[in-house]
Amino acid sequence: MIPSSLEINPAGAAWELPETLQHLALTGDAELVAEIIAMFKTDTARRLGILREALSQLDGTRVKEQAHAIKGSAVQVGANSLAALCQRIELDTRTRPCQELEGLVRQAEIDFASLCK
Repeated sequence: MIPSSLEINPAGAAWELPETLQHLALTGDAELVAEIIAMFKTDTARRLGILREALSQLDGTRVKEQAHAIKGSAVQVGANSLAALCQRIELDTRTRPCQELEGLVRQAEIDFASLCK
């Protein structure tokens, strides 16, 4: 049974669980899936804090590293909108100064907050 806190692809969801996680959830290992999601949320909150700090210090290298890490874990849990934003941040660090990335970072924070609801 799937815990009520873990719906598979609810309407309007900010993410869509990948097939592997859906299978785990539906075949009796929903608690493991919930644990993976919880770890993703904890790690991403920490990494977004580091990303925000790096942005305030105009440290493009760290901004890129954190965006890359968040993107990777977001893809693994199906947080596709957040993954796309982080990919954009990662790519934009190559051509834009950190000051111009504020809007994208803020949008990533908002997107992540919607995942945590």
